[in-house]
Amino acid sequence: VLCTGFSTRNEEVAMAQETRISKELGDRHEVFGSPLVKLAFELGRCAHTGQLRRNGEAYLSHVVETAEILAKLGLDEQTVAAGLLHDVLDDTMMTEQQLREYIPEEVVDMVVGVSRMSHMSQINRDAMGAESISSSGSTGQDNSDRFKNMLLSMADVRVVLIKLADRLHN
Repeated sequence: VLCTGFSTRNEEVAMAQETRISKELGDRHEVFGSPLVKLAFELGRCAHTGQLRRNGEAYLSHVVETAEILAKLGLDEQTVAAGLLHDVLDDTMMTEQQLREYIPEEVVDMVVGVSRMSHMSQINRDAMGAESISSSGSTGQDNSDRFKNMLLSMADVRVVLIKLADRLHN
């Protein structure tokens, strides 16, 4: 996986932080030495290249912290890898198809589940806001469909744990 060069100061700052994070990963938890987790880190690093959080940290630091929470819980390498990739579909140009070219199906399915869960959560927040503004909000059927979709997203408990780790770090 190749990343393109950087052209802005923000990207330079992010790249320096990403290099430091990468060097520290193996020391933190054994699971970060797994080939799958290393690949997920590299894909996430490339996908999030140049992205900074509001506090000025590299965006990669967030996904690493999320994955570290999962590692501390003793979860498997597939779950930690999905934790590293949990935001690539929502916050980068990477597509599900591109992700499937590099990463095992089980991991991609978890990433898709987290993304679906995030979308359902946002739809619910939007609907709640709309209902407080207008009495003609969502129908009972719309709410039922949303709930069914959220339950489908949570069929794998690891998806829920990734989302909780994401929220905990945020």
